[in-house]
Amino acid sequence: MDIFTLMNIPLNDDQMVTYPAVSRLDSLNAALRSLASVRPDSVSRKEVITLQTGAMQNFPGQCEQFLDLCYRVEEGVCTYPLRLVSRKDLDDNDADWCINYGDVEELAADDRFPDIFWVHPVPFDDSQKIMIGFAEQAPVLTTDSEWPLSQKFIQPCIEYALYWLFSRDSTVVANANRATGHLQTFFSLLGQDTQTAAIISPVTPDYKQV
Repeated sequence: MDIFTLMNIPLNDDQMVTYPAVSRLDSLNAALRSLASVRPDSVSRKEVITLQTGAMQNFPGQCEQFLDLCYRVEEGVCTYPLRLVSRKDLDDNDADWCINYGDVEELAADDRFPDIFWVHPVPFDDSQKIMIGFAEQAPVLTTDSEWPLSQKFIQPCIEYALYWLFSRDSTVVANANRATGHLQTFFSLLGQDTQTAAIISPVTPDYKQV
């Protein structure tokens, strides 16, 4: 049973008259974007990268958010968990930290610079490897694509999609109430505090937000 069929049950719109396929697709893609924001682990992956000589390094191009997971890799095996520190701590502890060469033990990231991170000690060549965990961009569904994530995220995404659809007509009190309920269920299924749902109002669904 595909996800569109599952959505037909609460929508009671088998022929997709009130809620056409394009609107359902838009609602599911909005759900995937919100899911990736609330639960970045849903779009997480691990990758081994080769460090370049020097303190400053680049995250993989697919990286949207660093997930605080990193190990030194030796002969293909994760051998040493790297300590996560702040760039300020590195600067405060040793002004010359960026010229201390050796096996990497620490990693520092900064949200202000999402594409780069720093390692210490500094690799003396390009032979050192580390494994990091990060979140990718939310996938984009098309009419013929398979569900791209774990099956456990299908129901939360349906709940968000229903919220999105009912919010389009939130001037009708019944639909506004239904939208609120589905949004709260979305957060509840993801193990989030339902008060977080208040951040996204059914009066201003995400397709209207700036």
